[in-house]
Amino acid sequence: MTPQIDNLLAEVDCVLRNHKGLVALGLDMAANPNNWGLAVMCIDQDFQRAKLPLLLPQAKINKDSSVSPTLLCRPDIELIRNLLQLVRGSEKVAALAVDVPFGWPVQHRRFVEHWSASIGWECSELRPSRNSFERRWCDLALTEKYPQIQTLSVGADTLAQAAFMWAHYRTELGAVVEPVDLGEAEFDQRFATFETYPAAFVKLVAGDFGDYKSRPVVRKQLQGSLRKQYPIETDQRVDEWIDWACHQKGSPNAFDAFLSALTAWDYLKWRGGAQDIQLTSPAALLERIPTEQERAIILEEGWILVRTR
Repeated sequence: MTPQIDNLLAEVDCVLRNHKGLVALGLDMAANPNNWGLAVMCIDQDFQRAKLPLLLPQAKINKDSSVSPTLLCRPDIELIRNLLQLVRGSEKVAALAVDVPFGWPVQHRRFVEHWSASIGWECSELRPSRNSFERRWCDLALTEKYPQIQTLSVGADTLAQAAFMWAHYRTELGAVVEPVDLGEAEFDQRFATFETYPAAFVKLVAGDFGDYKSRPVVRKQLQGSLRKQYPIETDQRVDEWIDWACHQKGSPNAFDAFLSALTAWDYLKWRGGAQDIQLTSPAALLERIPTEQERAIILEEGWILVRTR
């Protein structure tokens, strides 16, 4: 790791040692690790305020302490592993929100299993519909209840490449990212990893800023609006991190990591029993408890958790 990363990790370690509350982590995954984003927020015990000791990528600091106008300090798998080990070692209640699909549609796997390039469909049952091939049950349920949200397809889009990368690195990270929470009522663990979707979060709680992905000026306005709801204590350096994330060219991975960490904050509040917050758990989206058969599908495909109000 670079000296800059070493210093940032040391600062996070120091903050964790002196922090009495909870920890919210946001990870924006992509097929290319150069497009990953990472954020750490330390949340007060009453969930009302937070500190932001880490947000990546950020500008690279040169040997003479000047800020590079072009080079970036990026998160990588070693940093993520070390960070998660620090959080787990602190024994704080914590949540890691990851912006990437955790699984594929059940019917996608069924199609691949029974399809042959030379013979075609090799099963007596009907082929899956295009909808069930492309999208998981949680994707379809989210769009049905909130039509303004159109999820990308894990089964047919390049998003599958990012999902594959998560599967690869999740295996490599092992126990430091376990267990995964799918929004079931009985989940009660000190540390949790869950799948989230920042674009859905924005459309549900700040719909006026739905085009934040493509417009830096909108990201700037969005972060100003969100920080009225999520008070974050910052100094000049941290404000510069956030400002840079707002104006980042290309895919706004630092900003999506920031949004994911906010969702982890929501999650911790929700799991803490707060009545003024609702997440897209299976029971909330379906408005009923899933059956055992449905639960088996959720366990295989995954489930998106994001705040709805």
